[in-house]
Amino acid sequence: MAVVNRETKPAGRHNTGGRAGGGGRLHAVSLALAALAFVGMMVSIWAIFLYAPTDAIEGDAQRIFYFHVPVAIIGMLSSAVVAAASIVYLWRRDERWDWVARAAAEVGAVFITLALITGSLWGK
Repeated sequence: MAVVNRETKPAGRHNTGGRAGGGGRLHAVSLALAALAFVGMMVSIWAIFLYAPTDAIEGDAQRIFYFHVPVAIIGMLSSAVVAAASIVYLWRRDERWDWVARAAAEVGAVFITLALITGSLWGK
């Protein structure tokens, strides 16, 4: 919900008949990145539970850190994206930056919640 009540027009781009960007090419890149992310997650889950040795002091509880730390980093990074996109929105008055800030805030809320949960589990 932007303060400015005006139509948002992308700079330097024209309406391409409802298809954003390059059409099918953008969809193929998104699918390729999703597949790569899925493979990476499966490899990391395998490494967490089967490859990494059990810690001598903490035991299996230390395995939570392999999930907790990246989730916390992503949550904090999304907060930085919210701050940067909000500053750019206030400077440029382009609603797209407001949308970026809102999307990053939603992602950040999910990841910070997961970080708080996994941190509590590790502390227990």
